Amino acid sequence: MTIKERKILLFLIFLAISFVMWFLTALDEYYNTQIKLPIVLENLPQNKFIKGGNTRDITLTINGYGYDIIKYSMKNKISALRVNLNEIKLYALKTQDTNDYYFLTNDILLQISTQLSPKIKIISASPDTIFVTFSELISRHVPIKPDIHITFARQYINKKPIRIEPDKVLAKGPSYIIDTLQYIKTEHIELNNVSQSIKQQIRLIPPADVKVIPRNTTLIVEVEQYTEERMTVPIKVINLPSKYNLLLFPDKIFVRFNVGIENYKKIRPEHFTVIVDYNDLKAPPSDRLPVKVIHKPDKIYSFSYYPHTVEYILEEKK
Repeated sequence: MTIKERKILLFLIFLAISFVMWFLTALDEYYNTQIKLPIVLENLPQNKFIKGGNTRDITLTINGYGYDIIKYSMKNKISALRVNLNEIKLYALKTQDTNDYYFLTNDILLQISTQLSPKIKIISASPDTIFVTFSELISRHVPIKPDIHITFARQYINKKPIRIEPDKVLAKGPSYIIDTLQYIKTEHIELNNVSQSIKQQIRLIPPADVKVIPRNTTLIVEVEQYTEERMTVPIKVINLPSKYNLLLFPDKIFVRFNVGIENYKKIRPEHFTVIVDYNDLKAPPSDRLPVKVIHKPDKIYSFSYYPHTVEYILEEKK
């Protein structure tokens, strides 16, 4: 290191020491300064809620040693001051809304000062008036709307409809929200390649200022492996007058469906009801009749059949 460089380094060291000494001396003096901080309004009138939330910001002009002010300013970043509404006077505003009130900031200074350092003195506060609008707290049961996306592994499907229990929740909050609340959403759940039954709690996401009971619901997904099955099912004729015979070509349909492995052997042709209706002949003339499946087993999926129409011959009995 050259002589010039040593001189520069020495100068910087003395400059830093001088700054520290000046800063420490400054901290030992009284200052007036302003700090902005949140206050939380507590002990509201029974069954009342404050529109816009319970938190307000105020700006305090304070006096104290520099060290105490810095210490409190750092602490204030992680805390808020509490204001007990039971200990101050609320004034009603002369408006059409009978829930409009205000209080004077000077009336809360004593409460606030007890939460500050005893070495800090409050000179003034702004704004000088804080307005609050109360709303009635009400409750009612609201349906839950799941936000769930599920995909199943190959050859697997839900055995029963996906459900949540409970499917309703008691929502409590201000009347202006609860009166128009249509549902409570769940957190988003993404389940992919599912091959086993699922039973898990999912969190509810109520709107701001609304509490729900309970705070969770249970997602239930019953999963089973399935296979594809095909069979032929006879067609029945309904509403046919006794004096006629109706011959169908073909007189059976082919059905195709998916079914859970455990129910595979339980599904038979007689569990389907497939018909053609004589009354359909009264429609504009056609050489074919529509085939209708009016009943099929509840435990099958992805049902399809063929043909959808059949030819016929109508004969009068001898």
